[in-house]
Amino acid sequence: MIDEATKQAYAEYEKNGGSFRKLATLLKINSAYVSMAFNGWGDYDLSSESKAVAEKKIIDFFNSKRLDISNQYDEICKNDKILPFTNTIIIMASIIKAIKQRALLKIIEEKVALVKQQL
Repeated sequence: MIDEATKQAYAEYEKNGGSFRKLATLLKINSAYVSMAFNGWGDYDLSSESKAVAEKKIIDFFNSKRLDISNQYDEICKNDKILPFTNTIIIMASIIKAIKQRALLKIIEEKVALVKQQL
């Protein structure tokens, strides 16, 4: 069975344009197997070993994606002499979100000031 972390990784993959069919093509397995691995096998006539192989390929794919991101982060930290923390990516995302919100607020303030000048 596909674990929750893999399901979340797939949801992110899907947001970025991925699909069961694209994943199946990358893994060189039947797209129906990918779909059923996530949604349940039901009465599908496939051996337990074959189901396990399909699920393992999917889990390994997303685990390798997480490792790639982690390795890139570790490399960036090492090159810039930054101490890596496990929650740094979350902190960075929060900072980026705050900067975007502040920029949006500044744009709104400028528009309000412009409207006030016109009145």
